[in-house]
Amino acid sequence: MIALILLLVGSIAALGQALSTVTLGSMQEFLAIAIKNRSDLKAASLKVESAQQALWRTNNQKLPTLQFNADNRFNTQLQSNLLPGLIFGQPGQDRLVAFGATFSHVYGLEAGFSIFRPQQKFEAVAGLIAVKQAEKQLEILKNQVLTEVADAVLSLQSAWIDFEIRNKQLDLALSEKDDSENLWKEGKIKSVELQKNKLNVLRKENDKREAERQIKVAASRLHVALGLEPNDLVYLLEQKALELTPPALSVQVSSNLSLQLSDLVVNFQKQQEQIQRRRYLPQVSGYGWLASQYLSQNFDVFSFSNPWSPFSYLGIKLNWVIFDKLDRKNAIKQAQLATQIAEFDKARLFQQKQLDIQEAKEAFESKQQALLIAQEALRLAQSILEMEQKSFEEGKILRNELNAIKLDCLIENANWKKANIEFWRSWYQWKSLIGTSN
Repeated sequence: MIALILLLVGSIAALGQALSTVTLGSMQEFLAIAIKNRSDLKAASLKVESAQQALWRTNNQKLPTLQFNADNRFNTQLQSNLLPGLIFGQPGQDRLVAFGATFSHVYGLEAGFSIFRPQQKFEAVAGLIAVKQAEKQLEILKNQVLTEVADAVLSLQSAWIDFEIRNKQLDLALSEKDDSENLWKEGKIKSVELQKNKLNVLRKENDKREAERQIKVAASRLHVALGLEPNDLVYLLEQKALELTPPALSVQVSSNLSLQLSDLVVNFQKQQEQIQRRRYLPQVSGYGWLASQYLSQNFDVFSFSNPWSPFSYLGIKLNWVIFDKLDRKNAIKQAQLATQIAEFDKARLFQQKQLDIQEAKEAFESKQQALLIAQEALRLAQSILEMEQKSFEEGKILRNELNAIKLDCLIENANWKKANIEFWRSWYQWKSLIGTSN
């Protein structure tokens, strides 16, 4: 059962009771905490949503638009024209007549729609690729966070192992000091031997304090990796050992998330090139207008019984850029260069990831072998301790000799635990290069 423990940074004893080897399952729970709390993952999720919104806007460009227009106009000075008097039945008496209305109101609906845009298909494809890029970047970040969290957890475990061995060393040093005090009182050893043991205790106490500090440092790094608030530390730790055989990983370079993202970048640039090529082709759009106009009745000559006059029209517009100061040529060339740059970057990235994956695989195999050696060394140390324990009980060796053998056994046990940690650290590093965050 996975236990959720909240403790302050200084609570080393509580940490010691909870801290154990972490399994793959609990690592996924650590990742869930990081996904919930880390601001960079939240930002990456919002970038996916933003790319989706941009794609929807691109796809919606083919839909018609409809807008309401209102025009309220007041003419402060009307234009006047001189008309012959014959028009008014008064030959020879020309009149200066003002034309127009002192005010007018026009209300209408304006519609527009795209009939043919050559680049529209490629804009939609580019928008879809942009969404996939954002999703892949989120997946890459989750993978990086999992590796970061796993490294922080394993580092915390390693620090705790160091603390345990320093604590055991201090216990042995205190035991030897007590024995030397008794022997000194009995006159069996010199005072200098007692002082040496006291000095050794001081050194071991200092080593233990430093180990405690390293635990706090490692715990703080885990805390940052999980994106938690600075008041508390959260440990999700399962009380059982790691399996010696983790899930098999691939050596296929094509599964690398960064390479998959580079494929999307190349494809996106190709779509941008096609968009630039078609942006200068003929564009056809339609438009329409339905409105009604109200004119003030202040004409000197004409008058209307109904001041409202409706009107409407429909049209098709063709836009075709004939000459654009060579902008089309330069834009296409720039898009071609961007595509070539993306392809070169992808090729270089492929070579680097191929090398990284091979090195990670070899490092994992090396750590696996080191773990087996550490396990065998621990078995031998435990066997020696059992034999020497019998020798001590038979009076063949002194207590300080037995303590030295116990210390060797503790060190081999710590080495085995650290080899286990390094084994899993190398597995997560390999996984980060070829796997996903799942």
